[in-house]
Amino acid sequence: MTASLPSSSALLTRYLRDAEAAIRAREGVEHRRADLEAIFEVLAMTVALEVSGDLPHVPTSTRESLRRVGSRALLQIGTLISCDGDEDEDRIEAVRLLGPYARDGLRALAGKERPVPRRDDAIVLEQELVGLVRGSFDGLRLAEIAWRVGESTEAQRGLALLRRLEAYEDQGAVRAPLRLAADGGATMRDPSEGRRIAELVVAGHAVEIHRFEDGTIAAYAASAVLLRLGGEHVSSRVSRPGYAEALAANASALELEVGGTTTTLSF
Repeated sequence: MTASLPSSSALLTRYLRDAEAAIRAREGVEHRRADLEAIFEVLAMTVALEVSGDLPHVPTSTRESLRRVGSRALLQIGTLISCDGDEDEDRIEAVRLLGPYARDGLRALAGKERPVPRRDDAIVLEQELVGLVRGSFDGLRLAEIAWRVGESTEAQRGLALLRRLEAYEDQGAVRAPLRLAADGGATMRDPSEGRRIAELVVAGHAVEIHRFEDGTIAAYAASAVLLRLGGEHVSSRVSRPGYAEALAANASALELEVGGTTTTLSF
């Protein structure tokens, strides 16, 4: 059960590892509570994997095995709650959520289309998008974030851009992990559509400068430090943690401010 993995896909790497372990355990033991929880965790992660675009990289044999053991596990979901009523409320709520996430994971494994979203205005934080791509949360949280991504066109754009940035990094063009623009404001320009004109460290922060055909200059930082672009014949557009943008079609020099420290670039 191995696959050729994109090196940036931490979520996929974790998924395949956990899926193998859960399948192996469930195919040998039918009633161990921990093994039952493990398969539900993987089924929930499947929803995140679908939204991130990584699900096609899962081998067919793994998907079929997960469908088989997952369908059987779903029939036993009630055993996760003790009959004596000793479970706390958080545990009961978590088990209640497992069913919908597990069924949605089985749908994704079967290659069926996602349901049409009920809304298109869900809020997804930058940290949640990053955590989804990196597989940083437990399966339930990943599935919950994935559901909200499915209900937000803006979040889907942000996720696609984050994946492109990581792919761009893997190609060797970016040596520091660029952040997604913070705070959900103006759109961040895709650096792969421009030309990198500078790569430097200012006040201890790695920053890259990219120029685009329409005269836009964009700065990307590897940390949540406030960036600002300015100077003569430079019109600042965006200034935020991790990202800045300006129009500099006729400028021959550029002022870059990084967390209060300013440096001048000539081009």
